[in-house]
Amino acid sequence: MLRFEIDDMRLSGFSNIYLWVLEENQRARKFYEKHGFYCNNDVYTIEIMDKKITDVRYIYTFK
Repeated sequence: MLRFEIDDMRLSGFSNIYLWVLEENQRARKFYEKHGFYCNNDVYTIEIMDKKITDVRYIYTFK
């Protein structure tokens, strides 16, 4: 399904895909890296119920 969405976005003229992943979610991070995304080290942190939640940005660049 991810491959379909990437191909669809390429055909629609997009040059990049950006998404955010929980920093601590190593399983998801490895999944996206396996499919050509890379972490650019941008972070977004929010606090929910006194707990800090940090996301990192992943990018897929069409070649």
